[in-house]
Amino acid sequence: MTDNARNTRTLISAFVVAILVLIPLRFYEIGQTGTGGMEVSQYTQILGESCVDGETAESEIGTIYERIVAEDLNREEIDELLGQIEELESRSCD
Repeated sequence: MTDNARNTRTLISAFVVAILVLIPLRFYEIGQTGTGGMEVSQYTQILGESCVDGETAESEIGTIYERIVAEDLNREEIDELLGQIEELESRSCD
């Protein structure tokens, strides 16, 4: 086996070990900061796994519906608000 082949094997092994060890440690760190509040919300936004409390989602949806009914909106604005409602419903924790 040549030196180049050994170096390549060592490099690949180091990357595999780093990936197998560091990625699970990152998720462990996220779990440990569960009481941190702001830190958790930053991680959940990055991961896209944030959920909204059911009552908060319902109140926000109600506010959006009131805006749709009360204001004179064009079709694009209504579609955008309906998209926000769908997003809130999909992110609801309940």
